Amino acid sequence: GCSGKVGVNTDRMPPLGDKGYKDFKLGDSLLAANEEWSWSGEGGGVHFRAGGALSSPWGEGTWGPVPSPWRKDSVYVALGGQTYLLMFLSEKWAFTAVRCSDEEVSFGQLKRRDTP
Repeated sequence: GCSGKVGVNTDRMPPLGDKGYKDFKLGDSLLAANEEWSWSGEGGGVHFRAGGALSSPWGEGTWGPVPSPWRKDSVYVALGGQTYLLMFLSEKWAFTAVRCSDEEVSFGQLKRRDTP
């Protein structure tokens, strides 16, 4: 599970649902941008969707807020039987992902030509 990883004290990751954006600025920003992301060397195809749905080259998943007062810059992603913690840079155009089961680190970024 994710408990004890990068400031997270629980293994339970709450579903986002349709009403979950009110106090979740990062989630609101991801949805408002409506952009494609690359992750872990994949050329793209990762999309954060409304209601906590996630589409990716590896299949469908879910995403939502990380239940921690120290992780306002983060979302969780549940995909393929694994849970990941995605920690976004302050500029919100790139993230570092930690797979909870083995702490493997991967990276992702906004897939736009004008992104540094």
